[in-house]
Amino acid sequence: MFLGKNFTKLTLCLLVIFKSSHAVDENKTKNLKDQVYNERTHAGPMGMGLTKSYQINNQKICIYNTINGQVQITLKSSEKCTFKRPATKN
Repeated sequence: MFLGKNFTKLTLCLLVIFKSSHAVDENKTKNLKDQVYNERTHAGPMGMGLTKSYQINNQKICIYNTINGQVQITLKSSEKCTFKRPATKN
């Protein structure tokens, strides 16, 4: 009986902690989505090259599909995303 009550209390505490941390993550995601503007999607040959671009605050985010996966590049808001991924140092 004693073990059952403690287990129930522990389970409820863990559930409350998990639920509150999940709510904080949802608020951060919602705030980030509210800051995104000028979102555009692009279609390249065979799905390669520039696929998505958007702006957050004073930054422009360009997302490229490559053979090795997706690459995200951050530019100043005044710059345009090129259709081909710019060469970067690895």
